[in-house]
Amino acid sequence: MRISFCSGMLSTLALGVVVLSNSLSLTLLASGDVSINNDRKNYSRQGYGDDSQAEVVATTFKNALTAGQILELLHLIDEADEQQKNWMLDTLVDRMKSDPDVNVRNTAVYCMVRFPRLGADAVATALLSDPARQVRTSAAYALDLIGTERHVDALYQAVKDDMGESGHGRPIARNAIIALGDIGGERTVEILNEIWNSDQFSRACRDVTLGALGKAGDLHALGTLEAVLTGNNESLRESAVHGLQSLAQKNPRAEDLVTTIAKLLRAHLGDSNPRISGYVAQALGHVGVPADIVLLEPLLSDEHSSTVYYTDEGVQKTKTVYRVRARARKAIARIQSRFPSTKLDSPPDGPVKTANADPIAPNESLDSGPATTDLGLLHASYILIAICVAVIAVVFLVLLRKKRRVPAASEPE
Repeated sequence: MRISFCSGMLSTLALGVVVLSNSLSLTLLASGDVSINNDRKNYSRQGYGDDSQAEVVATTFKNALTAGQILELLHLIDEADEQQKNWMLDTLVDRMKSDPDVNVRNTAVYCMVRFPRLGADAVATALLSDPARQVRTSAAYALDLIGTERHVDALYQAVKDDMGESGHGRPIARNAIIALGDIGGERTVEILNEIWNSDQFSRACRDVTLGALGKAGDLHALGTLEAVLTGNNESLRESAVHGLQSLAQKNPRAEDLVTTIAKLLRAHLGDSNPRISGYVAQALGHVGVPADIVLLEPLLSDEHSSTVYYTDEGVQKTKTVYRVRARARKAIARIQSRFPSTKLDSPPDGPVKTANADPIAPNESLDSGPATTDLGLLHASYILIAICVAVIAVVFLVLLRKKRRVPAASEPE
């Protein structure tokens, strides 16, 4: 029995040590104190203390064979200091300019977003000179994310160049125009107005330009957007609604402007085109007031939203045609979210969900991002649990041993 007890004690302690060591290992990995070295990741999480180590990191980027391997190394950029970032930037720029693999060059362009101050020039060069349309399209998008006004003329030139080619859907021009709208600024507004007023550009480009004018926040764009909305071009009218919504959101403190836009939208809430009506409802959700809820409620039973059809087997089904009801429902939810004191009865088409409010609506704070977990506290709790398990097991075995030592009671004679 002594041997059995000792073996049980040793097994329990061994289990506790294993759990404890695993918890410590997880904690060290989470804190970045463990070196990781394998065929694809030849670097250390302990930091880069000198130039030679930064050179190793740059060489790692240089030797990454595929776009996927480069993406796996992106976290190194966030952990590096300015000098180390220069090493990485030079290496990635070299890959972006000279690598024969278009996917590697395309990935290097996206990596430049991590260097907004230093990488924008290289991205602008790729936008105008890379032979692959895929890379140039990504470069326009990357400049949108970087958001610098220094390269708005390069974006404009990319739009012109894209118009000179044929046989494609103008993705470079589209991304470049969207980037111009997101970047904004006086020069950007001039460029967007030139695109809108010129016959050189396709209808699709002019379509996107309307929304970009609203995003750029140009107050003078109100007249253009209003004229298009009251016109006959249905595709441009949809873009005008989006542009009006963006213009109001870009200038939330310009009360007269927001009021004018809201009034214009209300006039088209019952538009003969159900798509326009749905987009107007969506826009009112961002710029409207509680009184607009009464105007939106009739759309909750809009007859254009769905149609009934029958399958070959004679089964009746419903198909969504226009998202008028859904957009109206979401618009009401956004208004109630922006004005929390507003309390209305549930509409006839079902309860209004107020939890889906758009975080970029006026008078609304931006979302702070997803919640994060405190890894240190988590792994400390693992360690505490492991110790408690070991102690409980030891106490249990000691009590079991004492119980076995109690002599059996003698029977009476």
